[in-house]
Amino acid sequence: MNFFAVDIGSVNIKIARLAKGGSKYELESLAMAPSPIKSLANANDQALANAAKVILQLKQDSRIPTKSVVASIPESDVFARLINLPKMTMNELETAITWEAEQYIPLPIVDVNYSYTVVGERPDGGLDVLIVAAPIRLIEKYETLFTMAGLELVAIETELLAAARCVAGANNTQTILLVDIGARSSDLAIVQMGKVVFSRSISMAGAAMTRSLMTGLQLNEDQAESFKRSFGLDQRQMEGQVAMAIGQVAQTIAVEISKTITYYSSRTQAPINSVQLIGGSAVLPELAVYLAGLVNLEVQIGNVWNTVDDRGRGSQIDNPSQYAVALGLAMKEV
Repeated sequence: MNFFAVDIGSVNIKIARLAKGGSKYELESLAMAPSPIKSLANANDQALANAAKVILQLKQDSRIPTKSVVASIPESDVFARLINLPKMTMNELETAITWEAEQYIPLPIVDVNYSYTVVGERPDGGLDVLIVAAPIRLIEKYETLFTMAGLELVAIETELLAAARCVAGANNTQTILLVDIGARSSDLAIVQMGKVVFSRSISMAGAAMTRSLMTGLQLNEDQAESFKRSFGLDQRQMEGQVAMAIGQVAQTIAVEISKTITYYSSRTQAPINSVQLIGGSAVLPELAVYLAGLVNLEVQIGNVWNTVDDRGRGSQIDNPSQYAVALGLAMKEV
C-alpha cells in the first residue's frame, strides 16, 4: 500500500502504515507524538508549519519511504446527513444528490466539497444515502499542511468512516454503535454491515471530564488529567470524588448514546448489538461498566486487532483503540 495514514487530533498526531496480508492487514508502522495544534480549522500558517514538522519527524522516525498521505477530518468539522430516496437509477441519483445536498448542508454548496455513499436499499427499492460535506477552506488547510511537509495528500476521510473500517471490518454482520471519546468531542456512529449509516458529534469528551475535575476538586490541569487517567469512574478510589466529577460528563455521553439508539431503532426497527468505545478516554477505569449500566447495552473497548495483525506489538501499545482512526485510514483503498 503506497501511502501512509495521518490522524491529526487535538492532543496527538498519529501515523500508521499497513501492508496487505492474508485475512488481516499487517502492521508496518505505528507512531504518535503530541500535536502542536488544537484545531486544524483554526490554525494559522505558523501552527500548520509546526504540525508539518511533527508529521515529517514521525515519518522519518518510522522509516516510511512514501510521500503519499491519507488524512482524517474530525466529525465535528463536517456535515453528515442520512437521507431516504425513492427507487431510482444511478444517473437519477446523481441529480437527486445535488438537490438534496443544497437542502441539508448548512453552507452554500459552492463553499463545500461533498460526497455520498449508498449505505442500504429498503424493501420498497428506495435508497438510504449518507451525504458528507466539508468546507473547502478546511480542505485547503489540509493541502497547505502537507505541502509544507513535502508530502502529497491523496485522500481525506472522516474519522468515523476510518475507525469503522478498522473496528467493525467490512464483513461484520452485527450492527454496532461506535463511540470515539476524544479530547474535544465524542463522535457517535451507527455501523451496519461494516458501513456507517448515521453519525453525529457532541462536545462532551475527555477535556470536559478534566475541566469537571479541576472545578470540583480544585485541581490544576495536570493533576486533574492524572486523576482522570488513574481513577476514572472507580467508586472505590478517592472516596468516589473523582468518579462523581467525571460521571457528570459521562452521564451526558450516555444520554446521547441512548438518543442515538432510539433514533436508529425508530427508523429501522433493528437492534444494536453493542457499543464499542475507542479514543483517548475510552479506557478510563470503569467507564465502560458505567455506560453499560446507563444505556442497558453491552459496552466494550473496540478491538483494532480484529482487522490488523499487530506482529506481536499489541501488548506494548498503551490503549490501542486510540489508533483506530489511523489504522482505518491505512486500510483505505485509494
